[in-house]
Formats: sequence, structure tokens, C-alpha cells
Amino acid sequence: MTMCFADSTLSKELYESLRQELDRIAHSPSTRVYEFRSLNDLHTFQALTTGFSVIFDGFAKTFAISRRRMVVPIHKRWEASMTRLQVVKHEKTVQLVAFFQNFSHGSCMNFLLKSTDQFESYSRSSIPYVCLVDAKFALPKEGESDQAYACLAMPEYPGEHDDITIGFNSDEGKDIFSTNTAQLLTISADRDNFSAVLPATVNQLSRLSSLRR
Repeated sequence: MTMCFADSTLSKELYESLRQELDRIAHSPSTRVYEFRSLNDLHTFQALTTGFSVIFDGFAKTFAISRRRMVVPIHKRWEASMTRLQVVKHEKTVQLVAFFQNFSHGSCMNFLLKSTDQFESYSRSSIPYVCLVDAKFALPKEGESDQAYACLAMPEYPGEHDDITIGFNSDEGKDIFSTNTAQLLTISADRDNFSAVLPATVNQLSRLSSLRR
């Protein structure tokens, strides 16, 4: 990124201030916040700086991480509300990036999505869900200085293998009955748009399967 200033438009005080700021940035890490006029401008900036194109950008109502307890076959859930989701792509590499708000276990996480992954879609209590079955991921970082940042170039090693369940906002009053799965499905444009960019087919989870699980 390059910024140019005409000498004739800068005062001596502003010129000196800019010089000091550039010198400080060159010798120490810094955090910068950019504001954009539109999502398209943000996505263009992301593509130019990271090499990854944003193919989905939206919000999840809930984001739940299942965790198996050691030794005993018991699961516990880490659940975050209102999560910003992005699916980004570079050539054949697809990643899911999640940014959390007021989540005690960390600020964000990212991991690879592959064509061999299993995805399931279902509705429960009028909330549409997509489940990433036995997802491979690294847990969000807790209490570390870089916990609010995701590295797309080198994702953390996926030491966890468990389900991630994402709940979306529903389109009010738009429920349909599926003859294939014998259940009422809640329509959600957010879920449909998210499912459309995943690298593998999203299967509808039948009522029988959900009872077994």
C-alpha cells in the first residue's frame, strides 16, 4: 500500500508527525483499523492482502464446539452466540474463519474445509443448523496476545476431531415439510448461502438419524 502527499499541502508540523509515525511503525508491531464503504470493498482489500477471496460473509446465531471428555464417553459444548463467519478460498484451499463476541474461550478460530468432510443440515426448534461432522480444527486461543488474529497462510495444527454445529437465523414464517426426511424444515437464506460454498455436499439429516445421534 502506498500513500502520497504533496509537499505544498502539508504543514511542517504535520510532515514531522507523519515522519515520526512512519518511523514508529517501521520499528515496532502495530494494529491498524480500516473502515470501508461496503462489504465488497472489504472483501477486495482482504483478497489483495491475504490472497484469499471471501466467498461467504455472514453471521451465525450460535456456534457450538463439541468436546469429548478424556476416558469417559461424555461430551461438553462450548457455545458462542452471534458469531461472524467467513468462508475464504485460495485456489483449491477453503477455510472457515469464525470471529466471536464475548466468548470466554477465545476471539477467533480458522481451519481447513475439505471435499472429504461431512456436512449435515437440519432444523430444531425453528432454528436451522449446519453440522460439521467430526471436523478437524484447532481450538481458539485463550489468554494469548495474538488470540484475536487468524493466520490464513499457516492455520494451527488441527488437534481436535469433533462436531461443530452452526445455527442460523431463520426466514420468519417460511417452513416446509420434507417428504424425504419426514420433518418440518426451517428455511434460512443464510444457511443456504453458507451451504452453497462448502466444498462437499450438505446432506439433510433425517429424523431417524437425529434420534440415533
